[in-house]
Amino acid sequence: VLPLDVTDDAFYAPLVLGSPEVARMMLRNPDASAAFAMFRRVSVALLVAHPGHELRVHGWVERERPLVYVLTDGSGHRGEARTESTRRLVAAAGARPGPVFGRVPDVELYRALLRGDHRPFVELFEEIADSVAREGVRVLAAGAAEGFNPAHDAARLLANAVVGRSARGGLPVENLAFPLEA
Repeated sequence: VLPLDVTDDAFYAPLVLGSPEVARMMLRNPDASAAFAMFRRVSVALLVAHPGHELRVHGWVERERPLVYVLTDGSGHRGEARTESTRRLVAAAGARPGPVFGRVPDVELYRALLRGDHRPFVELFEEIADSVAREGVRVLAAGAAEGFNPAHDAARLLANAVVGRSARGGLPVENLAFPLEA
């Protein structure tokens, strides 16, 4: 898992291109940037546990326009979903929601964790992994496992599993992590 440094503009070129040498050349030479513009269409994805987590990497979302997966609806204990604000933000950034977007109410996810019920996680994994393969995703960013919230850490574990399955299937995906807690 590589860190996603959301404060360093120089980070964004190698994120998409995958080659530090090419990225450095592009940063030094604007003409090279134009010549390599075709590489910017590499498929990039973001996986977050809850609506609102995309705000931690909003600049990156605007630059990369990823396919965005959101595990829960962000309803918390009040039962009011927060997916629509994230859907609007994703659209305004030029990104697009993935097939898993606020699928699970928060309470259900936490209940599954407490019961040790792995089925919802396997289903989420299968759908996200299939989508990543279908879309040809080459970069997947997700929140880091910080031990603060089990849903956040579950999203990180799902990202790791998706990247592992992709590698075994012959499609390597770069695995990036960003902090959720400052």
